[in-house]
Amino acid sequence: MVLHQKTAKIRCPGVVLFLLILFLLSMVLPTKTSYASDIWDGTKITPVIPAGPDEQGAYYYFVTNGAELAWIAHQVNSGSNDFKDCFINITKDIDLGEHEWTPIGTGTVEYEFETSRDISGERTVNYYKPVLKNIKAFFGTFSGNGHLIKGLKINKPSAETPQGLFGVLGYCAQIMSFKVQGDVSGKCYVGSAAGYIDKGAVYNIVSDVT
Repeated sequence: MVLHQKTAKIRCPGVVLFLLILFLLSMVLPTKTSYASDIWDGTKITPVIPAGPDEQGAYYYFVTNGAELAWIAHQVNSGSNDFKDCFINITKDIDLGEHEWTPIGTGTVEYEFETSRDISGERTVNYYKPVLKNIKAFFGTFSGNGHLIKGLKINKPSAETPQGLFGVLGYCAQIMSFKVQGDVSGKCYVGSAAGYIDKGAVYNIVSDVT
């Protein structure tokens, strides 16, 4: 006795072909993160529209690229917004393109003459102490959500301003949970994630900055 099996007929072969084409394209086309348009050009600034406020009056900013991060820096440095009671979240890896970066937050380093005693208490020591003035600091909460910020470049070996991804963190400001890669040079108050911290917090940050 011969058994005949019924085979299911594909009633919509066009749909199957369409899905197959989509699958093949997903295998060969580059992902969005590799597009050159995602790399910051060193000049573009794109405003970020916040969500909120919530019941506590907080606003939430979601940053997806270097141009939006540059806007955050411009807002702080121009005195337009210090982002107090605001939460800034990075939603994807950011490539700053190795263009010269202006830190988020700024100030001017001045030197004040100081006099003190040495360890023995017998000699007077005179020196100039660096003091940060004309401060425009970031006061918000910044979370990288585990993402990478690469292509950071700061080459200002003689500048009398703090240098880093963030220049100045204000009182109770927090930055956290990201990896930063690049090259940073400065004269005074230099760091990879932050140059000058005024009782703020920096944690869970991986630095690959030279």
